[in-house]
Amino acid sequence: MSLGSAPPLRSAWRWIHRVAAFATVLPLFFAKHLPFLDLPEHLALVATLRHWWDPVWESQRYFYFESLLRTQYWLYHVVGALLAVPLGTAERSVFVLTLLSGLAYPYSLRALARSLDRDPRIGLLGGPFFWSQALMHGLLNFVASIPLALWGVSLLLDQIRGPTRVRALGLSVIAVALFYLHLSLFVFFFVTGAGLFLVFARDVWAPSAKQFAKTLALRASWLLPAFCFALLFVWQSPVTHPESSQGEHAGVVRFIPILQKPRLLMVWMHDVWRTPWHIGLALVMWGIIFVLIGASVRMQKPSRLTVAAFVPFVVSVSLYLLMPTQVGYAFILDLRLAPLVGLTTVLLLHARHESLTRFAFAAIAVVAVGFGLNSAYQMHTFEARETAHFELVLRNLPPAKRLLTLVFQRESRVAEVGPFLHFGSYYRARYGGIASLSFSEMPHWPLRYRPEEAPPKKKIALWDWNPCLFRNSTDGLYYDFILTRGDVDPFAHHPPGPKWFAIGGARDWKLYAKSSESWPEDGPDVGPCVGR
Repeated sequence: MSLGSAPPLRSAWRWIHRVAAFATVLPLFFAKHLPFLDLPEHLALVATLRHWWDPVWESQRYFYFESLLRTQYWLYHVVGALLAVPLGTAERSVFVLTLLSGLAYPYSLRALARSLDRDPRIGLLGGPFFWSQALMHGLLNFVASIPLALWGVSLLLDQIRGPTRVRALGLSVIAVALFYLHLSLFVFFFVTGAGLFLVFARDVWAPSAKQFAKTLALRASWLLPAFCFALLFVWQSPVTHPESSQGEHAGVVRFIPILQKPRLLMVWMHDVWRTPWHIGLALVMWGIIFVLIGASVRMQKPSRLTVAAFVPFVVSVSLYLLMPTQVGYAFILDLRLAPLVGLTTVLLLHARHESLTRFAFAAIAVVAVGFGLNSAYQMHTFEARETAHFELVLRNLPPAKRLLTLVFQRESRVAEVGPFLHFGSYYRARYGGIASLSFSEMPHWPLRYRPEEAPPKKKIALWDWNPCLFRNSTDGLYYDFILTRGDVDPFAHHPPGPKWFAIGGARDWKLYAKSSESWPEDGPDVGPCVGR
């Protein structure tokens, strides 16, 4: 059977697939402040790029562009900045990108299932894997790269079996795009492609070396541009030159023991809300998946397409188990791959019992819609209880000032991953200037601080996880405003340095402005958490 010969979806199943895809992104409409940890940092970067030539924002005063050869995090944010021009704001732009990413999960999985001669109804399982801890951590460029990689593998399968120049051009664009979205998915795409090429090597074998070279070039030449970018990156990047990253993470490579990773798999795939409903739906879904996989087992010799379906699964599992969890300033590189493991696992489904599969996929459709409805309710609850009042905190602030956020209370009562650490970056996304702490301190971020305008450094980089390290005598001299969350008053003990006074706040948040006066330096600056 040739590639792409899976039976087409009937009209009813096409509509069911559309409903499931819509349910995947429905929750995004229920909160203005999405509970994704790193989201405000992405918003700030997109907004700074969008307003790069706006003198009011003073972006060029504080930042400079990192080289394309030293970071691959360009594509998502450049596209976001371009979209922000017609859409008006970075928040609308990133919302649209997140929406498109969510819709792409069921459709890209369906495309790959068809190329593998799998039941296209497998696409119904794509949406639940969009709502993972990778999304809740706000790893937006990584989340967007997963469906692009699945589409790329689908196109690659067709190219191996029936190469065309148009398809080769499309693969070249996808490979470069993956490289500048996230390196992990570029590696997945490259290794999966090599494995598929081996599976179908007999199709490209030719009687003469000349013919073989010509055939191979037509099937693999599309990779050359991305491979060149990768080589240049290896030559220039902070990963291979850790001394250029500076700080305590320079040259650090850390692994999680392999035996701990299987028990973290379900957590990183599905544990996103503090209620048990999401995990409960996930258990039901996986029960159906394992029943279908069991029904897929047949004793006869498997076809090459069956073998090919195992290639992305084996590659994703291997990367999840073997990849380090930290390389320099890049964290949780392994665990974030959990949804990719889930998506490639469901490609193993190949049941031939139509009555069983029809009932199973109907149940999966219900579960997929249930995932969306539960997330929509949780998003509404999150906005109503925890962030609706945030609009009162930052409004009417002057543009292009320097804001520091100290989050003493990180946890959410709704989301499993506390999303508040970078909420101060909404200021930079709306008004420009500086909102610290920022990823601009990291060597692989597209916009870096100009050394002469950078915030005060500490021995611990990205010390937003430990706001007790704030020292008014040094940090207070730099910032114009300080935003806090929690019941800690950082100025209760009148620390040496400038005086601050509260100018606003709501619920857990309080905003302080700097006074022209200073407290007397009659003792050491012990920080805001003394005695706690």
